[in-house]
Amino acid sequence: MAYVSQEPWIFPASLLDNVLFGQPYNQVWFKKVVEACALDRDLRLMPLREMTFLGDRGLTLSGGQKARVNLAR
Repeated sequence: MAYVSQEPWIFPASLLDNVLFGQPYNQVWFKKVVEACALDRDLRLMPLREMTFLGDRGLTLSGGQKARVNLAR
């Protein structure tokens, strides 16, 4: 079971940090989550892929992109 708020939010950090939310990095798991949440196309468009900084003074995401990051978290 998971909780995903209807209003997506991100915090000022990399996309990777926003998805992991403090959990340890596992490359296989991260790849599955990116595919399941349809973030693979978004990652290809980001200059530093998952290391792209989001939020304040970073990349601004569309509403759909925020929703996919929120779901991936």
